[in-house]
Amino acid sequence: MKEELVFFERQHVKRWIAIVLTIAIFAPIIVFITLILSDKSENNLLFIVPAVFAALIMFVITVLLFFMRLDTIINKEGVFYRMFPFHSRFKLIAWNYIKELEVRKFNILIGPHGFGMRYGGFSFAGLGMSSGIGFSSYTLSGNRVLQLLLYDNKKVYIGTQRADELVDFLIKLDAERKQK
Repeated sequence: MKEELVFFERQHVKRWIAIVLTIAIFAPIIVFITLILSDKSENNLLFIVPAVFAALIMFVITVLLFFMRLDTIINKEGVFYRMFPFHSRFKLIAWNYIKELEVRKFNILIGPHGFGMRYGGFSFAGLGMSSGIGFSSYTLSGNRVLQLLLYDNKKVYIGTQRADELVDFLIKLDAERKQK
């Protein structure tokens, strides 16, 4: 029996990035709250509530950063991806929807990439700038992506840290698919 070709990759946000962002964001908020609490005037409540609200939002973002991951599975059915915790299930792009694919480098700050999830110019949990409509991007680290051009002319970018292995796998998978 022939073994099925499967490529699997799991990426996490680098922990040091999450820690640095946490310190950079929480330190000023904590200093601000401390200064407000040290002031004995009665107007403290006007300032403390928004500061505590901002601290809670930053805490939630930090927790998301620690748990966020990108899972990619490629097999004979197509390309499966999931950006956890935003996607609870894998999303599938079947081979018959893919016109072209390429593993390529990208610039983090220019174009539709950056880090996080992006949908046609809208960034969710992402850093960097983007422009244009008709794409989605899922990247967590590194500067290499699997670029998929679909038959409806939309582009999907899925980050990879194992670009060379992915290229070799895609060549093998293409050869196997052509044999059938």
